[in-house]
Amino acid sequence: MKNFAPHDQFLKFKKKNLTYCRIYPTITFMSWKVDATVDFEKWFKKQDKRIRNRIDLRVVMISEEGHFGWYKPLGDGVYELKWKNENLRVYYCFKGKTILLLLNGGSKSGQSKDIQKAKKLKEKLCG
Repeated sequence: MKNFAPHDQFLKFKKKNLTYCRIYPTITFMSWKVDATVDFEKWFKKQDKRIRNRIDLRVVMISEEGHFGWYKPLGDGVYELKWKNENLRVYYCFKGKTILLLLNGGSKSGQSKDIQKAKKLKEKLCG
């Protein structure tokens, strides 16, 4: 299926002013335990409610469905979560086979500094 998002159980669309609902089969993915560093928590608390809600939604999708959305590997075991039409970045790594560790966050403008910080945190916490 093209552009299938497994976390969506219902896809609603309009056609001639009628609403249709298509039910997709449930697909089971690996779930993740999500943990966060103190650095991430400090950064997260400074964000406005809209940004915090977007991050919370993505974390729930990852922890319950294993659906990461738009992400990019940055090397040295560090990855970034990205949002379309947002200047938002969240950096993470994997700790063991079942734990996803949120390292820190930032914006596109401070990306290189944030990536270096994320890599240092990853080395310190995950080896």
